[in-house]
Amino acid sequence: MPKVYSRSVVATAGMLSVLPLQLTGQDREWVQVSEERVLVRGRIDDSFLLQPGVIAAGSGIIAVIDYGDMSVKAIDRTTGQLAWQRGRSGEGPWELKAPTDIAIGPADSVWVLDVGNQRIYVLASDGSEGRVIRATDGPYRMAVASRGIVIGASSPRDGMLSLYSMEGTRRQPFNGPDWLSALSPMTADYWIGADAETGIIAVVFQYTGRILVGNDTTEFLREVPAIAIADDPEVVRVEVGGQVGEGIAPGHTRIARSVAVGRDRIAVLSGRLLDSKWTTDIVDFYANGDYAYSIQLPRPAERIAVWGRSVVALETTLIPTIVELVVPGMTTRMR
Repeated sequence: MPKVYSRSVVATAGMLSVLPLQLTGQDREWVQVSEERVLVRGRIDDSFLLQPGVIAAGSGIIAVIDYGDMSVKAIDRTTGQLAWQRGRSGEGPWELKAPTDIAIGPADSVWVLDVGNQRIYVLASDGSEGRVIRATDGPYRMAVASRGIVIGASSPRDGMLSLYSMEGTRRQPFNGPDWLSALSPMTADYWIGADAETGIIAVVFQYTGRILVGNDTTEFLREVPAIAIADDPEVVRVEVGGQVGEGIAPGHTRIARSVAVGRDRIAVLSGRLLDSKWTTDIVDFYANGDYAYSIQLPRPAERIAVWGRSVVALETTLIPTIVELVVPGMTTRMR
């Protein structure tokens, strides 16, 4: 259950001081990054990336949803240049209204979940238009596994994840721990990742750092011990003029910003308190359901993706920079 702190405040106070979020399990095994290169360097006056929000990594491209011009962009991993761009804002064919997720599938195909238009777009590695799949079951997150598409619902209480065929037919739901049904809309915010070869699936909850893992051949997602995990977000009980209300602590910051799966490794972009401020510059890796090791990014990041021995980090969504890091401990993906 969330911790409850009782406070008496004045109605005109505006802000409420609360205790900081408590983290546990901070004994990390550090691995040194063997190679680092800036793939895309953000510029104020000259950048093909405007406001990227979600990324995915393939063998030859990095796929990005750019909310600045409501498009899908592919970056050449060798040159860092824009390889192709597709889409624009709208409700017509191959237009985007409210895209929320992107994934790389077989042969570097790019899969885009557009919640606003209730569609999944499938693009070839060269950006050519492929298929459009209807997504009408309240989708929120998406990943591509070996046996199909993993779709996440907007609320875990509605059956958080389901496996669909590559054509969009629902195959099976995924069950999980009992506490999923008790999550509030705030504590339920999550990201999912999957590997298109091994079928491994991972879910990370942004406000608690909790991690669920499974694969696309089973129907149950189990919780694994996380190195950075928090109690449920603090609930503050506010008493003003005899009226009592409860809510999530003001200024509460997410401790897990992103998750990615690369063959047999699960990577979680985790937050930490640094000089009384929150920063997300650590990537924690898990293998076989256990914590394995961590790396520290050169700068804080918003999202990560993985491929082979590389971690790709989107450092900021404004004046965006994308960095690729080689991690010796990661398994090399063989095609």
